[in-house]
Amino acid sequence: MIGVRTDTQAPEPEPEYRSPRCVIGGHDRCLDSAPRDSGVPGVRYLRCECFCHGSPPALTRGT
Repeated sequence: MIGVRTDTQAPEPEPEYRSPRCVIGGHDRCLDSAPRDSGVPGVRYLRCECFCHGSPPALTRGT
């Protein structure tokens, strides 16, 4: 059995989220462009990072 120390590993950043509507081209119907409160402590909605919301994807920044 191989053990892995988890106390020395940095947490991985969350992947960039794109709403299903933006993925299929329904940018004008995306409701996830602004942060929203879920009403449940510890639970949050993801904010869509699609280029159509004015936030370019991380891979194209600076190019």
